[in-house]
Amino acid sequence: MPAASGQSANNIQVEAQALIADGANTAAEAGAGGVGVSGGGAGDIQRPPGVAAAMAIGEFWPSISENDIQRVVDEHRAAEQRLSDYGDTLKRKRSESPNLLQGQAGDARVERLTEMMNHAYAVADHLGSKAVTGESYKSTVVGLKTDLTRI
Repeated sequence: MPAASGQSANNIQVEAQALIADGANTAAEAGAGGVGVSGGGAGDIQRPPGVAAAMAIGEFWPSISENDIQRVVDEHRAAEQRLSDYGDTLKRKRSESPNLLQGQAGDARVERLTEMMNHAYAVADHLGSKAVTGESYKSTVVGLKTDLTRI
């Protein structure tokens, strides 16, 4: 229902309703170029054109870009590699550490380097897991878009 403002019947102002931002607009709104129209990014699977396609698949079309998902996956993979390399560096320093310090200081350094190495490897594994999840999600989005373009 449109919102009305003003004091008298001659002074009513009608505010336009906002389009639904979740992609669940009507076919008419989508055909008019509303928020429901998802152009996608370059290289993304595009929504089929036409009113019939908009009516059949409009609310089911994922608004997320598979290229954006891949970009996040690539960032996670790069961070995973950096942290894994850092863990390898710490492992090497840990093996050299007994030659540098002796006694409690040497033991403390080895312990600290071990903690840092374990943490670096744990975070690298976590980021690798997130990358695998992202790739799986991208595959799901691509599969859904491909199936919807066949309608």
